[in-house]
Amino acid sequence: MTANLLPSATGELEFKGIGVSPGTALGPAFLLAAEDETVVEREITAAEVPRELQRFAEALAATREQIRDVQQRVRETLGAESATIFEAHLLVLEDRGFLDEVARSVQATRRNIEAVVRDVAPATRRRWKTWATITSGNGRWTCVTSGGA
Repeated sequence: MTANLLPSATGELEFKGIGVSPGTALGPAFLLAAEDETVVEREITAAEVPRELQRFAEALAATREQIRDVQQRVRETLGAESATIFEAHLLVLEDRGFLDEVARSVQATRRNIEAVVRDVAPATRRRWKTWATITSGNGRWTCVTSGGA
């Protein structure tokens, strides 16, 4: 998806992309930011750290599977070229900086994985917004961001 980052005279931003379902929808658009979500924070013991990291690994695996399922449905419906954007989504799940920082933070702070991801994610999002392109063996995508959180 791309966005015209300079608002028009009316203050509108134009987004272009591939629809995920047929039809047209009119109505207000909302941005749901992670800061709006309530995360229960709890302390864990040193003995619980490996299990907490295992929960994270299981969540990443489930997310990969969900993305691949959506990618396959898009491939079948819209074609292979349209489905390649999901390679970028999968690459996000392999970000060593993010994954390593989450693991370090769980071990150092002894807090549950949800709280740690909530706290580590903003710095990671800021770093991702500096990326101009993401390149994969399956294609190339230009990332356009608004510079917001």
